[in-house]
Amino acid sequence: MNIAEAKAINLVAFLKTIGFKPKKVIGQQYWYNSPLRSENTASFKVDNKKNLWYDFGLGQGGDIINFAKFFYNTIDTPTALAKIADEEGAPHPVAEAPHQTIYKDKASMNHIEMNPLSNFALLSYLESRGIDKNVGQKYCKEIHYQLRDKHYYGIAFLNISGGTEIRNPYYKGCIGNKNVTIISERPDAPYIDCCVFEGFMDFLSYQTLMMRQDQNVCIDRPYDCLIMNSVCNLVPTIKHLEKYEHIHCFLDNDKAGQVATESILGIYGTKVINESSRYADYKDVNDYLMDKRL
Repeated sequence: MNIAEAKAINLVAFLKTIGFKPKKVIGQQYWYNSPLRSENTASFKVDNKKNLWYDFGLGQGGDIINFAKFFYNTIDTPTALAKIADEEGAPHPVAEAPHQTIYKDKASMNHIEMNPLSNFALLSYLESRGIDKNVGQKYCKEIHYQLRDKHYYGIAFLNISGGTEIRNPYYKGCIGNKNVTIISERPDAPYIDCCVFEGFMDFLSYQTLMMRQDQNVCIDRPYDCLIMNSVCNLVPTIKHLEKYEHIHCFLDNDKAGQVATESILGIYGTKVINESSRYADYKDVNDYLMDKRL
């Protein structure tokens, strides 16, 4: 088998051959639990039209040959081609990957307290990121907890599953279930516009820019906000965006952000506006706020 023959193989069909079935199909986008690592939420996407894959957890993607190199743990193209040729027409049973806990479990913690954000060190951290203190206190809380007899604290940002994104100068993580956050001034009657952000620091940065009436980045109409809390949450993001007429993507100017924007665009078409051009010289909204150019 040569390179052209391998690239002509349909990726969805190949994944089925080696024992992987999609968890969800949205148009031409097929979503899988990653074949390359253990996970419980599908964040491995195949664009069936382009015959390309992208793993949002790894931040890697490409064609069937790139996939084979990852899957069979080789950097050698002839070896990858040989493996693909061997698998064609030879289905394999699915082996369940062991579940891997990647977030802190509340059950293992003691003395969890959620308070208004007032800690001087945490407020100073927000200030070091250019974020207005009042914005931080409006949308975030302060969490304190004990883990293995040690005391920890951080900025807390809640998601729709009751999980908590945690951030301080030395730690970035999540307690509980990972999911998106939706913020609306009128949840019973959502606006027709929604602004989408990768993380809550970009969301807080945007709200700070709104206070400064920055017309370069901010849109001039009422809107709801969806914070992904990770590009791995693309599937629930797509689900919750369905009700909006205009979707403004303020995602990062990197590979993962671009792929996520393209994925949303592939589902919702002309409803989607890629707003990353507003800060094209910066990695993300927070870097724009801090004037940290690429």
